[in-house]
Amino acid sequence: MKGISILNVGSILCLMICGTANAGDAVRVSATRSADSITIESTGGSITYKAVVDTKRGGDISDFRLPASGDIVGRELNDIFFLGNHGEEYTLRGWTGPKKFTISCSADVISRKADEVVMQVDLLTTGTFKILVDDPAAKATLRKQHVSYKDKTTHIKRIYTFRSDRILVNDELTWLHPDMQFRTFYFTSAFMPGCLQGPARLVKGGNSAGFEVSGSGGKKLPAGISYPFTTENYLKSGYKISQRTVATSFDVAISDYYYYEKPWQQDWDQLSGFMYKLPGYAQGQSITFGHELAFSKATAAEMPPVVKIASPSWDTRWLDEKGEIPKYKVGDTIKLIATATNSDDTPVPSDDIEWEVHIDPWWNTPSVKLRGSNLSYKLPEVVNEADKEKSKDRRLLAIVTVRVKGKNGTQAVEPFAMLVGKAAP
Repeated sequence: MKGISILNVGSILCLMICGTANAGDAVRVSATRSADSITIESTGGSITYKAVVDTKRGGDISDFRLPASGDIVGRELNDIFFLGNHGEEYTLRGWTGPKKFTISCSADVISRKADEVVMQVDLLTTGTFKILVDDPAAKATLRKQHVSYKDKTTHIKRIYTFRSDRILVNDELTWLHPDMQFRTFYFTSAFMPGCLQGPARLVKGGNSAGFEVSGSGGKKLPAGISYPFTTENYLKSGYKISQRTVATSFDVAISDYYYYEKPWQQDWDQLSGFMYKLPGYAQGQSITFGHELAFSKATAAEMPPVVKIASPSWDTRWLDEKGEIPKYKVGDTIKLIATATNSDDTPVPSDDIEWEVHIDPWWNTPSVKLRGSNLSYKLPEVVNEADKEKSKDRRLLAIVTVRVKGKNGTQAVEPFAMLVGKAAP
């Protein structure tokens, strides 16, 4: 069947594209088309899933369900963030997912079998500028030049291969913007709030390492881990999503950072992915890269404890919204209540639950560590003079991290942040 560009479909049109499957529990992978998207569903096997490829979201895999009948656990599974530099003046950056960066996008099913669907996506994007210079006059000039920027930035050709328990993603990305160098890109999965039980685990050959959240700039890879490697993301439901670099046209050995962003920096999505350095690709140059997203049930030996935090409640957490009012202030006593369950469904003892509380920007004031499942803690005044000066004109965030030891030797890590008000003068 010839592919049909989604952009040329004027009204909602549903088309089931699937091979002939055996009756009963035979594995079946199907594709259902609507006006702007194609929904892929894998059924009949030990692993089932459901995913959407939406041209309004740059042809990324979105609204991902594991199992297929469950809730959405991934907002996106393969978003690409791209970044180029114009000397030291400004950067040009963007993402494949947001609608505002999409100039055009089409998706076509190009082959199908009973247990496999292959899809082709063609995406043309724009980006957004971030000014680097400090000189006010130079800043003003650059802002005036780029106020309504709509130039072509990247062209991405993508081939998806959907199988019963995994998805193969092969991309060709061409940098289109002149007078700039394509410097780096991220391949990222965005998991829904409360779905992921951190930390993720890096695996390279016989080596493995857990790692915790980082800022958007990422963190250095731990000892024994280098690209290409596999990132294992554990869902609280007991499933595992493994991201693996399969092939690249560039040297992955020069990349040495990972990406597992603080959930409170991204509207409560937990972002997990790879950060690739490039040696400065110019206009018209292309790179190719392949990734595998594999789905499975986590074994009892590898699944970290699942943590449930009862207090502070969800509505106390910082969302970085305009006009947001702190639920607590310095000097208030807060309740710290959490429970955790081992992979064999036994409860984790209270002594194996640890809390760490640190108030930003009190960097020179040590964090506090507490142990137990049901505690009271008074949010302290700052005692360091340098921190008093630093924080007097800034909002305060309490960064709280819960760490839990599992009986199988694993550790669960659950971080969150709360906006904290200042004590009355």
